[in-house]
Amino acid sequence: MSASPLVTRTLTAEEIPAFIGLVFRAFLDDPSPEPVAAEIELLEPHRTHGAFDGDELIGGATMLSKHMTLPGTGPHPGRRDLLRRRRARPPSSGRHVPN
Repeated sequence: MSASPLVTRTLTAEEIPAFIGLVFRAFLDDPSPEPVAAEIELLEPHRTHGAFDGDELIGGATMLSKHMTLPGTGPHPGRRDLLRRRRARPPSSGRHVPN
């Protein structure tokens, strides 16, 4: 009896549902069509890899693209413009402003 070598490769778009089903079953979740479809939209096939024993998908991994915003790293024109307008606005006539 010869052992079949395990093969790892990038999954095709057609293999992604089987990969998602495998992940759901690994975490004892029900791979029903609606949750599987939602997960498929998050995956990028070119960043998803599978391990095969012959023709059977037995494992895999993926990398998800995430967009992150860190406080203070990007422009926030709304808040800055609001501060600038408050500072530039002359005081209202009903309020006393000391010299």
